[in-house]
Formats: sequence, C-alpha cells, structure tokens
Amino acid sequence: MDEPTVSIDPVQVAEVRDLIRSLTGQHTVLLSTHQLSEAAELCDRAVVLKDGRVVADGPIADITAIDPTRRRLTIRIEGDDAVAAESLARVASVSSVENAAPMDHGASALTVVGSGEHLQNDVIVALVHAGIVIASVVEERPSLEAAFLDLARAPEAGQVA
Repeated sequence: MDEPTVSIDPVQVAEVRDLIRSLTGQHTVLLSTHQLSEAAELCDRAVVLKDGRVVADGPIADITAIDPTRRRLTIRIEGDDAVAAESLARVASVSSVENAAPMDHGASALTVVGSGEHLQNDVIVALVHAGIVIASVVEERPSLEAAFLDLARAPEAGQVA
C-alpha cells in the first residue's frame, strides 16, 4: 500500500487503519509512507532508506532505540528552573538540559538528555539536593520520526561530518 491514508477524510483514515490491523497475522502488508507516526502505529517493523540505501531495518522498537545509551527525561518541577538546570549540568550522566514549556502555578518543565542506567536516579538526587520539588519524571521513548531524522542526518560511513 502506497500512502493509503493520504487525501481521505478522517472517517476513511480510521477505516483503512482498521482494515490494515485486521490483516495482522494473516497477511503481510507492505506500507510505503512518509507519515512516520502512522507507520509506527500500524507496523511491527520498518525499513528506513537514505539516498536509496537501507540504513535501518528491523522492529520499530529497535529502530527507535538506535542509541540505547541516550535517554530523554521530562521533569516537572516546582522551584527555580535556573537553579535546577545549573544543578543538573554538574551531573556526569547528563549531556544537556533545556527548559520545556512553562507551566501554571510556578511550575516548569525541563528536558534532560543523558546516558546510563542510573540517569533518572542521578537527576532526582541532584534536584533534591538543590532543594527543588519534583512533581513528575517521565522518560520519553524516541519516536520513529526522531529516529528517522537522526538516521537521515547522520554522515555516511567514510564521510566527514
């Protein structure tokens, strides 16, 4: 199926998606699409092409975890986000900290990118020591679109970036 849901109304999109899902286990469906959120929703595996060459092929969970050491946390905090960011910048497992959207009632959100199995614990300890109240911590799994962009932007082997 080549772009099966392009240029159809939302009811028809839902019907086509239901049809594709109904074929699971009975048939193999090859879906060609630029709608990566749709591919992630409907497909078990994906093949990513760059300049006509396969750069990734496998289960979507494997493709979205191309760099399993890189993790992304969204942390809602109550307190001074500058103090929180400064505190997190000193954590060895943290590679970057960004302010996400400001929230109501003096709360804010930070996006933390880092690595290691103890990243979440390291971040929580640093924030608590800085006197920051943590409202929530959510680890985000990279989307197929984000993985695709990483793969598409990566230099070819032997190429200088």
